[in-house]
Amino acid sequence: MKKIIKFSKPIEDVARIKKSLISNNKENLIKNNKINKIYKKQKIRKKCIICEYKIKYTDFISHNIPYNICRKCGHLNGRKLIDKSFNDHIYSSEKGSRFSYKYKSHYVSRVKNIYRPKIKFLNYVLKKKYKILDFGCGAGHLIKSCEDLGINGVGIDPNQELIDLGRKYLKKNQLFKLNFNDCLNYIKESKADVLSLIFVLEHLEKPKEIFDIFLKSKIKYLFISVPLNSFSVFIENVFKDICPRQLGGPHTNLYSKESLNYLIKKYKFKNIGEWWFGSDFNDLYRSILISSNFRTEHYKKKFDEIFLKNIDSFQSILDKEKLCSEIHLILKK
Repeated sequence: MKKIIKFSKPIEDVARIKKSLISNNKENLIKNNKINKIYKKQKIRKKCIICEYKIKYTDFISHNIPYNICRKCGHLNGRKLIDKSFNDHIYSSEKGSRFSYKYKSHYVSRVKNIYRPKIKFLNYVLKKKYKILDFGCGAGHLIKSCEDLGINGVGIDPNQELIDLGRKYLKKNQLFKLNFNDCLNYIKESKADVLSLIFVLEHLEKPKEIFDIFLKSKIKYLFISVPLNSFSVFIENVFKDICPRQLGGPHTNLYSKESLNYLIKKYKFKNIGEWWFGSDFNDLYRSILISSNFRTEHYKKKFDEIFLKNIDSFQSILDKEKLCSEIHLILKK
């Protein structure tokens, strides 16, 4: 099977849904900083979360959190550990409902513009029928996309509030609330063909556990999406009063081309599909827009004419160089 590589997607599809990143910047920044304060109290990280290489340096500090770029695999590590109590606070406990608010609006638009293209890409690469298990499914946007396209799918997640939300939109496909250990057992016994991990790996205390259980299961394919150490990280480190989208809050570590290749080689996966795209230039636009003093609407329109007219072209440069803010990977045992 020849590897398929795809680049870019229209930023407008996502920008329309995420306008609240601009209008609610102060509120979002406060929430982000609260999570950062909790994370900063965690124990110090001594080894890379991916390759376990010893961490010796702090390469930069962003929004009061120190970070290191692994000298062996290139992974971006927060200098603090993440554990069950930290993740419970964000995702699965009563306090975790704070994480749910952003998924309660634009459900249909999210399915159409964000998640359905993911399934269409998966279809294009696999070119055959399949059943999918979505671990960390949240409100089931991906599983709803599957249902709309006639694909059987099941989603599992520890957040009851998100599961209840997603069930309101589903007719055939199912969502189940399971704790992490039960999720691992469910994966091991699953008869699905594809295990999807859409923005999940960066939240796990020990990503190794998922790869190990995948290898023990009968599932053949991994569909992964992760945020990357990209241009957006540099933008966020400059604009301190803008809520970071890429690094900070629940995102305590970021993948890179190198750390992903390390995992592919370690677990002897076959890479059969890549889709590189990002929102780095939308992050730059948002940061400039909020930080600048546009005294007249006329002046703002001039800025928009320059920036928004060319934003997809700007972003495509990063995408094609594989320096963008996210990647979709399809891997085979």
